[in-house]
Amino acid sequence: MLLGDSDVPKSITRSKTRLTEISQHLLHLKKLDASLDRDMLSIASFLMVQYDPLVQTSSRIKALRKEVDRTTQDFEDEHDLTLRDRFEIYWQGMDEKLTLLEKIKFQAALVRNGIHYLPIIAEELQVTEPVTYEAILALINQLYTYHLFATDTQFSVIKQTLEDMKKIVLPVSESQKLLEQILFHVDSNLLGVTKLGSLKKSYLAVPSNKNFEDIHAKHEDNRIAETARKRQLIMLLAVAVFILILGLWQLVKSLHDAHQESNRSWYRLHDAVSNLSEAFALFDSDGNLVVFNRRFEELYPWLKERVEGISLNELQAVAGGHVKNRNLEGEPIIDSLPKGQYLEELENGTWHLASNNRTTEGGLVCVRSDITESKRAEADLRKLGRVLEQSPASVLITNTDGVIEYVNPRFEKVSGYSAKEAIGKNPRFLQGGDKTKLDYQEIKRVFDLVMLFGTSESPKSTRPLTAYCAPTVLRTSRFRIAQTQQAAGALLHHDSRK
Repeated sequence: MLLGDSDVPKSITRSKTRLTEISQHLLHLKKLDASLDRDMLSIASFLMVQYDPLVQTSSRIKALRKEVDRTTQDFEDEHDLTLRDRFEIYWQGMDEKLTLLEKIKFQAALVRNGIHYLPIIAEELQVTEPVTYEAILALINQLYTYHLFATDTQFSVIKQTLEDMKKIVLPVSESQKLLEQILFHVDSNLLGVTKLGSLKKSYLAVPSNKNFEDIHAKHEDNRIAETARKRQLIMLLAVAVFILILGLWQLVKSLHDAHQESNRSWYRLHDAVSNLSEAFALFDSDGNLVVFNRRFEELYPWLKERVEGISLNELQAVAGGHVKNRNLEGEPIIDSLPKGQYLEELENGTWHLASNNRTTEGGLVCVRSDITESKRAEADLRKLGRVLEQSPASVLITNTDGVIEYVNPRFEKVSGYSAKEAIGKNPRFLQGGDKTKLDYQEIKRVFDLVMLFGTSESPKSTRPLTAYCAPTVLRTSRFRIAQTQQAAGALLHHDSRK
């Protein structure tokens, strides 16, 4: 039967519509098949506990199958019928994969629950059979590793260890029964992992990719037959491909430029860290050393030529016998890796102001400053303080405004004024009535000379002075005016001694 002129466009339109729908179905099918494979690998690797994503993927595959059947049910052309047959072959393979996936889910749950149960029952041997308990923990750790990276070598090692432990005889029957129970579960779990691996191989052996490629190839043949009559579309496709390639080239160029900028930023950071006066080290979230400067190596002599590539755990282990951690008040810290600021006392007498802070990614920033000289100066100040406290001379210290800031115990004893009464006052409250105005002017002149030049041009910088002592008792004392300075030479205090 010949088609009429009006039937030709309709036939072409229907064919084009079917091709478009099948193309969309194939795209969705490929994504769902890949998603199903990823879910299977996650389950077999014990990375998926909740199966909701898998259930959703399975439901989408079943719904897509109905859509494909609806699209292909009216096929009459020989090429279209061949495509429908290939879809049927693919669905048979998909049914097999879904069946195997259910078995993999069940087997993975058994293995996962078993491996989680082992440490719990093993704890019962920790007190009675500590040596056996440690051996069991080592075996469980080997089993954990085999779960993640299953190899024939690991299987043989675990199997041999299991056989060796089965020969162990414990003196207590209860412990022996518990050991046998643990080994039975280990053996069962090992067999379960092996079975899980076998199911995984069976799943991967299903030729779904080949079947899909057969469908795709046949579909492409049909598309070529359809598009052979439309050369212009091919040219448009070529232009589109060219634009895509151009866009990809621009994207690659942008990524290349970004990579170069990242490298430049890294070098700038490295230079900045190298020029820091403080010791600096950065560890990533896994405890691996990312960047450090030479000052960090210099502050820890025992790390010389070893700091490159050292991990945070190794650094703590090496520093354990050389460093004592203290808080800012000087009290010992038990934590081997304190957070925030604290002090480090090295065995050679060196002191560090240390700081450990976490980064947003879980890494650790370590900054160290050498404060040995400051600690020594602090110790010298404590010694000077003890000297003043125990001095047989009466001492008072004022600021540059002449206000008393400190008096020693001897001053309190001689003057009769307590430190609380004297501090904050001007020394004039100690003046007696035996001096004329000219005498006090001379004393002030000497005081000003000491303030300005650190010395008096007059040899009479030591003078007698009658002072009122509590309670209103006259005492005659000789005093000496001296200047206290910081390293920069700034005037700070003045002291008066008996």
